Amino acid sequence: EGRATPSGHPDLMWFGAGGKELTDEDWHDSSQHTLQMWIDGSDVRSHTRAGDQLNDSSWLLVLHNGPDTDVTLADVGHLELVLDTGTATGRPEAALHLSGGSTVQLRECTLWALRAR
Repeated sequence: EGRATPSGHPDLMWFGAGGKELTDEDWHDSSQHTLQMWIDGSDVRSHTRAGDQLNDSSWLLVLHNGPDTDVTLADVGHLELVLDTGTATGRPEAALHLSGGSTVQLRECTLWALRAR
């Protein structure tokens, strides 16, 4: 929704391959092959059937549909790679802990799911 959260970030933000927030022009640029989506889990408003508030992690999803490339992660804090569709199993090849703003290499047509630490 883009609403403010206790972390100070909106609950949903969009970034490009350079790690910068997307502009209106970026959304219409057909040369873009990478999209990053920050989902801030600090302000979940859902509840269990018992009425208890749910808690969730914050996530950075990196979706890439082009050839192998370098991507600068959005500067959203410390991250742990949990899913890498560039591997045969979807598991990361090695434990990977990164800081937002880091530059990484993505394989062609890959989705990364990084959980905020």
